[in-house]
Amino acid sequence: MERLFEKRDLSDPVITSLVLACMNMAKTSTGALIVIEQEIKLGQYAETGEVLDADISTRLIENIFFKNTPLHDGAMIISGNK
Repeated sequence: MERLFEKRDLSDPVITSLVLACMNMAKTSTGALIVIEQEIKLGQYAETGEVLDADISTRLIENIFFKNTPLHDGAMIISGNK
């Protein structure tokens, strides 16, 4: 499994999406706990929520933390590029 930030160019779309989402949510004081899986596997925690096999995008991240949406949650686990 490829690590999210290891050996990546700063222009990588995954990193850009993550940073833009955080910047946008900061403007509206929207809190978000985003955990990036690396050596320690987090599958046991992921199983307690909704599992999405989705590519990371700014809009997806913002939607997950937008109040009153069906997938609204207090945390997100990113594993690989998903």
